[in-house]
This record gives sequence, structure tokens and C-alpha cells, in this order.
Amino acid sequence: MNSPDATVILKSPGGSWTAIGTEDARGIVPEGISLSSNESGPDTCSFSLKREASAPWPDLLAFNQCDVFIGGTLLWSGRIWEAPLSDADEDVIAVQGRGWQYHLDDDLRQAFYVLSDMSRYVDQRSKPAADLSVHFAGTQVQVGSGVITLNFPRNFTLAGGDRATVTVDLGAALAKRAVVTWVRTGGIGTDAGTTIYSRGSTAENAVTAGDDASSDLTSASGTLTHTFAAARRYHHLILFRNGGAGTLAADEGVQITSVKLFGETTYESGGVSVLKASQVVSQVLGSGALPLLDSSTANIATTAFSIPELAPSGYQTPRALIAAANAFEGKLVGVDAERRVFLKTRGTSPEIEVGAWPGSSFQDSSTNSGEGLYNRVIVQGTGPDGSPVAEVRTAASSLLTRQGFTRTAVLSVDAAITTTGADQLGDIWLSERANPPLKGSLAVSGWGGARHIYGGDVHPSELMLRYGQKIRLGQLVDPSTGDQGRDGIVKSVSYAHDTETASLEMDSERGRLETLLSRLAVVTSQIR
Repeated sequence: MNSPDATVILKSPGGSWTAIGTEDARGIVPEGISLSSNESGPDTCSFSLKREASAPWPDLLAFNQCDVFIGGTLLWSGRIWEAPLSDADEDVIAVQGRGWQYHLDDDLRQAFYVLSDMSRYVDQRSKPAADLSVHFAGTQVQVGSGVITLNFPRNFTLAGGDRATVTVDLGAALAKRAVVTWVRTGGIGTDAGTTIYSRGSTAENAVTAGDDASSDLTSASGTLTHTFAAARRYHHLILFRNGGAGTLAADEGVQITSVKLFGETTYESGGVSVLKASQVVSQVLGSGALPLLDSSTANIATTAFSIPELAPSGYQTPRALIAAANAFEGKLVGVDAERRVFLKTRGTSPEIEVGAWPGSSFQDSSTNSGEGLYNRVIVQGTGPDGSPVAEVRTAASSLLTRQGFTRTAVLSVDAAITTTGADQLGDIWLSERANPPLKGSLAVSGWGGARHIYGGDVHPSELMLRYGQKIRLGQLVDPSTGDQGRDGIVKSVSYAHDTETASLEMDSERGRLETLLSRLAVVTSQIR
């Protein structure tokens, strides 16, 4: 078959798409085209142009848009990053580009989804704006041991309007809904003169009026559920004396057993989080932070797991927000050559194969190693209520089962995590660790080096689109099953057009989940 043609088109601000060599510097076309992609989509691009180095070239401005077609197929798209000039031996401009996935790093946004970590609440009296005329030293406030305790102690002399309060500061007006469960404590019993308030507020001072839900302590327990009039920065939990003055004969107060704040009402149902990773990705795409991408959500797969806690701290990039949500899914996420954000499962069945025929070579670096192979994991962390979490998960491992033993690891999670979340993370972690990975480098050159499983040759350039998918190496034996043929997941692809060669890294590293968890911990670093 004939070698496919390469076409590079550029777009300047306010300009139209133009193929290099057809207008400016007519006849001078890109040379040495090299493209790469990874699990987040098109990555880098480079080519050289033998143009006059001393002349200005508006089509090569930084951030000009760039598409690369091989054989008429769009394989890479992104923006020019730099175009350094050289006139040492001959005039050459070395153009470097970065794919649209890097648009995920351009802007910063504040976002808020679900907060259930009660350890983030602090005593209102520690706040500079606190009104100490109604928050006296004698009231008791404790955050820890899985609950928030607000108490008027025995022998405390109460006056109408006295308060014991905890506050969380989200840093900006972000929360729209609250669900608070409480239990009455102390020996006073039923008392219509004391009230528990949940207050969304614009003010650090908890005395300032806000959006309230409340209940007198006439019941032994209850749940306060309410939607704020607008997004609020502060949430206060207030034990309020609305009755007469007097000295208490016994403790009187409440224990807050659960608090959940939600950034949108749609993130809550029945008092619990129903937030999905796919919602987060769609929200980030529609936030205005990604104006140069396609607004379509068609490639964002709907996810099923409800994220129990996702409260980003401060300003974060779209990539960081998406990665934090994806920690609970472990899916492929990025931007494709059509500028569409994607969230999808890694390939489960190969469509492409190579074998013991000319045109491909494989360098195995897995060495049939048992390093990193486990069939049991203990996920450890701290729950939103401050209590320890330790969940044990198991998975079938063909090799370890055949060898007749269990190999266990510990996965530590720095962000607040529920038992359900720990189970989900443990299952994702084991899915990467239960069987030996195929790791190594695959080189494919020319037509026929790779083929479709059901027939037909594949040009190496097409492999640029196979990131995150499986490729079968038919000449290898699977060490787990003894069957002929091994499937490996493509982590990254580099394509050199001059030689028509694709170089693929297959499962070159483990630890994808650890990377996502580290991003989750950074994104959700504690706010007070």
C-alpha cells in the first residue's frame, strides 16, 4: 500500500484554518512530523519548517490551534506551544505542540460537591468575628470521636440567647443544601426552651441571620434538611437557648452524628450523596473553564458509584477536579482529537493484534515478575466522622490461586473516606494488581505490522488512537493461564511519520490508582 500523506493545518486568532505550505511560505511543508498520545488523549506534536528564521510568521504564534491529519484521518489536535528559530546551518523553525488535554490545566475554578467530614468544623469562639457576648467560655464544644458535641453543662447559668456553635468555612459561597442528624444528650430531657439550628450563612459570625432549619429539643433525635436561598460560604451548627434564664441541674445538649453539605440539590437524595464522577466531569466541562473544547457530553460515560465526599480546597484546575472524582472510578479521562472530553472504561477486548510476522517487535520488561501482584488489600483511612476505616477486599488471581496462597497489601487513603468508598477503591486497586501485567515496548512499522483481529492491515499511524485500549500479542504465552496470546493495555503511543513507525508503551507502570488518590488528597486538603 502507498504511504499516507500528512497534512498540518493551523488557525490563528480570528483567522481561518489553513494548511501549512498553501499560503504563507507556499510550498514549504512540515518535515520530521512526530506525534504522541497517552491515556489522556493527544499529547505532543513536533515538526520542522525550513522557513526564513528572521521573518515574522503569524501562523506560528503560541497557542495557535493545530490539527494533524495522516491519510486523511485526524490523529492529533492541540495548540502550538513554542516555535524556536535556528539559522546556524540553514533556517529552520522547530514547532512544538501540546494536545488539547493541556487545556485542562489552563484555568482555575472553585468547585464544591459533597462535604461530610465533620472534623472540618471548628468552635465558633475561635473565629475572629465570633460574638463572645452570647458564646460564653462555660459552654462545651467538642469535635472528634465521630461526633460533634454541643453542650450546656450542669450548673451553667443560662440566659436567653446563649449559644454553643461550630462553624465550617468553605472559602467561598459554594454550599446550597445541608442534611444534619442529631441526638439529644444530657439529663434535662424534653425541653422546648433549647433549639438546634443548621444555618447557611454569608457571615463568619454565627449570630448573623441566615438560611435556617431548626428543631426544639422536644424530641430525642432528628434530622434537619434544608436548601439555602443561595449558595453560602459558612455553615453553622448552633445550640441555642431560646427559653428563660436559670442554672442547669444537668447537662443539656446535642450530639451531631452526621453532617452533609451539597454544592447542588441534585447531588443529594434521601439525605445521602448521589454524586457521580460523570456529573463532576460534565459540571467541569460546562463551568466555563474550557471554552475551546467541544461542549458535547456524549463521550462522558455515566458512572454508577455515589461519591461520599468531594470538597475541593481553594482553586483547582479542571484536570485536578476531574482526577479527584475519577479516583472512585479509575477510568480513562482526557480530551480526544475532536476536542471532546471523554470518561470511559479501558478497553476490555483487543481489536488489534501483532504476531510472529514481519513489521513488529516487542521488548518485554515484565520479566514474569510477581512484584506488585496481590489478591487481597486492606484499605485504611479516616471516615467523615473521624472514626477509623479499615476495609478488606479480595479478588480472584489466576496465578496466586494456582500457587495456593494469599498476598495482601495495605492501601492508605489520606482523604476522608466511607466504608463504601473504601470498598470501591480497594476493588479498583485489585483490578490493577490481581494478575501479571504485560509491560514492555512494542514497535510497529509499515502496513501489515499490525492487523485487525478479524482481518485487514493497520497503518502504524492509526495506533495513535488506541491509547487505553488492548492490543493482542499473539506470539506470547499468558503466564496466568498458559494460553497462547497476551493482551496488553496501551499506555502511550509515539508515531514518526518519516519512518512510518509507531512505538507503544504497554502497561509500563502500575500505580494509576495511587496517582489518582494522591490528587484526591491534594484537591480535598482540609478547609476550616
